[in-house]
Amino acid sequence: MTAEVRAFQRRYQPRQIAAVLAAVIDGPDRVSIPEALRLAAAGALKDDAGPLPAFIGNAGTFGDYVAKERRRRRTAEVVTAGGENAAAALADRLVVLGEREVKRLENRSKQRKGGGITPAEIRETAGMIRELVKLAKDAGVRAPGAAKDEAAPADPADTPEGAIALALPTAPAPIV
Repeated sequence: MTAEVRAFQRRYQPRQIAAVLAAVIDGPDRVSIPEALRLAAAGALKDDAGPLPAFIGNAGTFGDYVAKERRRRRTAEVVTAGGENAAAALADRLVVLGEREVKRLENRSKQRKGGGITPAEIRETAGMIRELVKLAKDAGVRAPGAAKDEAAPADPADTPEGAIALALPTAPAPIV
């Protein structure tokens, strides 16, 4: 018979959670969550103090524990990176957000007859993408769609061709 779990009472011991996290995230032979729970049910999971007694875990609950730990570690990396690295990490996440927004609009246009996207929505998304790309460039993040190892584009004024183009006269602004 299983023990009754009261509200706000942990069902799993911290050692059990840590052992599953180590097997899924940190282990030299990383395994999936279901595989880690099979090992736990067989009593094959170990931690620093030795082998753990067998226990049965819920894949959804341990999936939440793993996701929370990964988020915590990603946040810690951004905070400890400081300055440029933190800005680059956040700008990269903003670029992904912009790509997701464009995909959402594309899906909406396919689902509705006649497109269903207003020009205002297109302008708003285009403006958001321009701002995100500018933020990413300022932080030194790669351009959207560029290869992961490709560096962010340099400022045009830093190249001889860009300096010449910037030095060329332009048409005067219209008087309004």
